[in-house]
Amino acid sequence: MADFNTDRAGQINSAGDPRAIWLKKFAGEVLNKLPEVRSTLGMTMEKTLRQGKSHQFPYTGTLTPQYHIPGTELTGQSGNNAEKVISLDDLLVVDRHTPKIDKWMQHFDDRQEYARQMAEVLGITMDRHVLIEAMLGARAASVVTGNGADGTVITNDKFKLDTGDPLNAQDNVELATAYKAALKEAAATFKKKNVPAHAKKVLYVDWDIYFCILDAVDTNGFSLFNKDYASGSLEEGMLPPIYGIHIKGTNNLTTTDTSGLADPQAGVDFFHKGDFTKSVGVIMCERSVATVKASDITIEADPYQARYKGQLVTADYFAGHGWIRPEMLIELVLDTTSN
Repeated sequence: MADFNTDRAGQINSAGDPRAIWLKKFAGEVLNKLPEVRSTLGMTMEKTLRQGKSHQFPYTGTLTPQYHIPGTELTGQSGNNAEKVISLDDLLVVDRHTPKIDKWMQHFDDRQEYARQMAEVLGITMDRHVLIEAMLGARAASVVTGNGADGTVITNDKFKLDTGDPLNAQDNVELATAYKAALKEAAATFKKKNVPAHAKKVLYVDWDIYFCILDAVDTNGFSLFNKDYASGSLEEGMLPPIYGIHIKGTNNLTTTDTSGLADPQAGVDFFHKGDFTKSVGVIMCERSVATVKASDITIEADPYQARYKGQLVTADYFAGHGWIRPEMLIELVLDTTSN
């Protein structure tokens, strides 16, 4: 009796890996879900490394105009120059091994669920590292000496709602008022530091704070922020821009002390560690933080391995993040209290 001519639907052009198409479908599900968990998507400057381990960002100092005296020689001005180098972190990996016995007993499709989980783990970590670098940049001095492009930190205990501590905000309106004042100060700071008006500016805060502010708006109306508001929606849970600064809620803002991490195996924040126990938010202009990538997200699946009786699927990401424009970053922190 002759063998069947089996049509392996997972092959490309009836040749090669019989699971090739299935792997790409899984990868597509991972990549499609990334935007859902990355609140900073599109806000960073991205550089792709073809070779090497880091990327250099050069800075040039400012020059001073002067009136020319007829007949005198122009010899050129000297300016301060500097650089910021952003290096790659270690390879960020999430993996899953599927035992053969589970596939035999399984009566449901878990591929989409694990694609979602891989996307969330990678996306949340990327997002957290970008926001950490934004906070670190807000604390940093200008890379070029003397040009005044330092980061900014705004302190106020009213950034936290805690009725048990009189130093903190006692209700949502007091909380919202504190953030409104901070946004006004931030907008003025950006103007004084010649930050381009067209640059998108976003305040990232924890979702709890976001909805406390939204509740204050629900009670007092959008006039709490802007009497002539033209955007924002209580129905959609969306706050309007304040002083040209958008407000976004996120679950990826670090509020703990990671400065004691000894090595990469101690925690994935090792390359971006710091003390964030007083941090409550960060205002970030687009392209103020950079991402250098040696490899974007890569999905790989091992062939079935008989000695392990299962299959391993991995997703990885090889990149690094770092602040590059301190004058375009502002951190909001508590003064005498902590998170």
